[in-house]
Amino acid sequence: MSNFAKIRPGSHFPLFAFLISLFWYLSLFPGRLGFDYSEAIRMMHQGKSTDWWTGSFWWFLRITSFDGKTIALSSLISITIFGLSFIWFVRALPGSLGSKNRATLIFFATPIYGAFGVNVSHDVFQAAGIILIIGIQIRHFRKVLIGDRQRMAIEIAASALLMTTAFGPFLVAINVFLLLLQHKRLLAISILIFTAIFYFVTSQGVTNVPKHGLKIPVVADIKCVAQHPQAAITQDEWAQLIQLAPKAEWLIPTTCSFIDDQLGALSSLELSNVKLDKNLAKLYLSITAKNPAIVAMAHFQRASQALPPPFFQGPVNQVILDPSVPIGQGTNIALQTGAQVLHPSIDEPSVDHQIAFLKPLEMVAQGPIFVVNQASWFWGWGGLWLWPIFIYLVRTLHVRKLKHFVAILSPMLGLHAFLLILSAPLPRYVMSAITIGFFLTILMIVQWFEKINHDD
Repeated sequence: MSNFAKIRPGSHFPLFAFLISLFWYLSLFPGRLGFDYSEAIRMMHQGKSTDWWTGSFWWFLRITSFDGKTIALSSLISITIFGLSFIWFVRALPGSLGSKNRATLIFFATPIYGAFGVNVSHDVFQAAGIILIIGIQIRHFRKVLIGDRQRMAIEIAASALLMTTAFGPFLVAINVFLLLLQHKRLLAISILIFTAIFYFVTSQGVTNVPKHGLKIPVVADIKCVAQHPQAAITQDEWAQLIQLAPKAEWLIPTTCSFIDDQLGALSSLELSNVKLDKNLAKLYLSITAKNPAIVAMAHFQRASQALPPPFFQGPVNQVILDPSVPIGQGTNIALQTGAQVLHPSIDEPSVDHQIAFLKPLEMVAQGPIFVVNQASWFWGWGGLWLWPIFIYLVRTLHVRKLKHFVAILSPMLGLHAFLLILSAPLPRYVMSAITIGFFLTILMIVQWFEKINHDD
């Protein structure tokens, strides 16, 4: 700790931050690419397009990958945006610049930053957008002045990043509402105008795919109730359900933690034929009112990564931890049975450009990535990492009123609330909570050590 404490905040920090980020970029070159975005690359090869991951992210990926030829530039932009957003957030916090820089470098050295940052995914942009807004709100709470042009630029950047995800428009709306409460009307109007134009422009030239919205969780909730042997469903309600899919399909027992599994069991169901009208709403409310525990537990399981202990159980671990089970039994060589925290591979071979002399670096990087993933119940539990955030806000920022908690964390809390309504238990959705909570834990430890050394 004593040697690390000799780092000069003003001169050495940018260099060290750059070198650490460069290590992650080169060791995981040309980036990491999951199944969804590998499918997007394959669609580009076929001359197709889709707004399934939003039109804005589609255009970002298409332009920066040069129509699906490489993800090297995409991942470079991703980790750059994520790193700069995090530094902006850190600069909003109280305390000495030295302790904040040391904590930042420790955080940057972990795969929670590096492996996530080079992942070509709109989840990185969503996390960065939320982090930027929280940085703004902390400055507002601390009455730290921000220039009007700088504030506008950061707000616009955060809005653009958030608009690359399905939850983005809702999170932008929450931010606009907060700005109106804080009497920032011109800023709120400017963001609304920008996001409207941004959405319109990025929607051009992209094939629109039906999203079905709230119909999906509504049908999934009913499926979870209908398959229960003692479910309270009347004959009239069954008659309505049978119009959507055969009763035998409704009765097939499936996990309620993943909506895809529930919809998959309803093979005869056509979501396009399901009308989200007052009849469906009445049916849903009636079935839910008679079977509230089943519906509530279904949502708790789907949003397990977003809900805090001790009130809720965390997500299923990626690796089976029971030592009596042979390692890898029933799994692939990555030992994956649950959701991972950090994606370790490139799932589209055409953009997996292997460079021989970088392989040793990749081996070094893959070690800590696996260490994190094999304890995904801990590292991927966003609800758990909310606690260090709350502790820091109370202990260091001296936040005492609920309205201030909500204002500072509004985009993060809004996201977790939306995940409770429509989600799957995937840690990548809550990386804003994971990264901020983990960093603040490091920061509090660093400041504690520095206090001890100073007192001695």
